[in-house]
Amino acid sequence: TRSGGLIASLLTPNRSMAIGVFGLIMTGAFFVMLSQWFEIPGLNDQIEDLEDQVDRLEEEVNNLEEQNDRFEDLNDQLNSSVAELEEQNEMLNASNALFKDLNDELNTSVTELETQNQLFNESNAFFKKLNEELEELNTNLTLQVTELESTVANLTETNQALSDNIAQLNGQVEE
Repeated sequence: TRSGGLIASLLTPNRSMAIGVFGLIMTGAFFVMLSQWFEIPGLNDQIEDLEDQVDRLEEEVNNLEEQNDRFEDLNDQLNSSVAELEEQNEMLNASNALFKDLNDELNTSVTELETQNQLFNESNAFFKKLNEELEELNTNLTLQVTELESTVANLTETNQALSDNIAQLNGQVEE
């Protein structure tokens, strides 16, 4: 009974708590001693280095997220610009088609004008030759007119002389 009394006296609430606290402290000290005993040399330094690397990587991830957001904004702007440029390209292609049609029409007109020009050149050559022939004919006719005028003047003089002679003869006959 005495031993039952000893255990009972040890298990009073204050003592049980003191024993529990002492047991916890001893268990913690045992685990600290055990962890230091099993500790791999440099492991804590490696863990700290890894933690530093994790911190740097988190900062880099944050920076990359910010850059990604900027690039997404830039990409949106570029997509908008691409849409505008595609519209302008369509307008330019339509204008190009119109200019091509106009160019084809102008090429056709140039061909027709070149054909007309060739005909005009041939006509001009013909009329130039005709003009030269007419000038030569005009020169010949002018010479002939001059000769005829001279002949008419001579004939007029001769006619006058004959008229005078006839008048004299008529005057003598009447006498």
